[in-house]
Amino acid sequence: MKKLLDAGLIGKGLIMINQPALVSRYNSCLKAIGKEPTNLSVFMIDGQGWSPEIAKEKQDRMYLSNGEANQYAFILTPEQRGQPNYFPFHSFTRPLLEAFWKNFNKEIGDITTTSALILDLNQGLSHYTSPLDLMVVDSISLAAFTNDGLQDGAKEQGKLIETFYDDHNWFDEKLRKQIIDSATKYGDLRQRHVLLSPFQYDAVKTFYTMAFGGVYILRHKGKTGEPLIVLSSEQAAKDLGQPSDNVFWINDPTLLDYLFKYQLISLDPKYYLAYPFRLPAKLDSIFIETLSVHRPEVNPLELTSGQKEYYVNELRGHLPPIFFQLERLELQLQRHGNYNSEDMADALRLSILYPPRSLPQIVRDVVWQLLIEIVEQDIFTLYVYNKARFLDRYRSWSSNRQSWAVDVLTRNYHARKEARKQNTK
Repeated sequence: MKKLLDAGLIGKGLIMINQPALVSRYNSCLKAIGKEPTNLSVFMIDGQGWSPEIAKEKQDRMYLSNGEANQYAFILTPEQRGQPNYFPFHSFTRPLLEAFWKNFNKEIGDITTTSALILDLNQGLSHYTSPLDLMVVDSISLAAFTNDGLQDGAKEQGKLIETFYDDHNWFDEKLRKQIIDSATKYGDLRQRHVLLSPFQYDAVKTFYTMAFGGVYILRHKGKTGEPLIVLSSEQAAKDLGQPSDNVFWINDPTLLDYLFKYQLISLDPKYYLAYPFRLPAKLDSIFIETLSVHRPEVNPLELTSGQKEYYVNELRGHLPPIFFQLERLELQLQRHGNYNSEDMADALRLSILYPPRSLPQIVRDVVWQLLIEIVEQDIFTLYVYNKARFLDRYRSWSSNRQSWAVDVLTRNYHARKEARKQNTK
């Protein structure tokens, strides 16, 4: 992992917590959700407040939750805004947090000068008993409270001061003591912005969750009634035990037909003219995988174009047919700007599926992750849309293949993020 760390491809955006006051606030947040404090005096946190070091200490990646249906976020510092989530249990968590920051940026900045903020991502369910429970999750009522009762203190202090200014109450010795006690505990809160109004997040129509081994919920135009559910686990599908026209598992042979029918995926080769990096990335990924198996001593980063052609020819008996099909597709697009999709082999059709650009970005991200589970993608797409799966693959690769992957991602990842910003405008 050192190569990925050194290149800033993992671990980027984590925030160091090493001040006793912040560690104490974090522990009070853990206590507030029923968890034991950490014994660590130094650790890192992500945008959600999740810490890889504390997860390792507790041997529990789910420590920032009370069951799959009860997820929390801790905000200790304004530096967390916009930072990655390194344990994205739900795909909607990061955009939800960004929407919360956008709405309460001023208040968060004020609160975190003295306190920490705990966010309860309330879905209205105390427990998932079945994947079908996820069908009713279409909004999040986010409850926010501080680790030290600051908000309740602000409400109480405000009422005390209001009462004090009423006629004759300034003589009330008991009232004055209550105000002094409140100011001693919380300071003068009259000019602070610490009260948060109720916040509901409704962009939860389409999402992925790690619950039940991985579940996709897809709601879309053109389909009335219940949403599409796709289960990653065959066992979870068997356990469900009720046939339905909108519940699939990932290898269901009818799933792709459904996705096509409701325009969640497309197959237009001209799409790759707008994204010229994607086809070469697929070809390179297949070639490097074959090279690393049959010629592991060869460093792909040192190959000239002529040497690469030499090894493609040498390994042609080991390269899968899809490699040469993709080559022909790329050549046809370069020369003629089109390719008849009806002439494609099934494997080629499968390998170039993509979510339409007309879909909202949040939906495209979920569909890309779904496609990665259906058919293996190039390492760039894998890294962008499913880092956990990418890291699992990466750990098993040779050193040469790892170096190549780091080089590809370092050269292309940031440019890709800028392109996404432009596409969502």
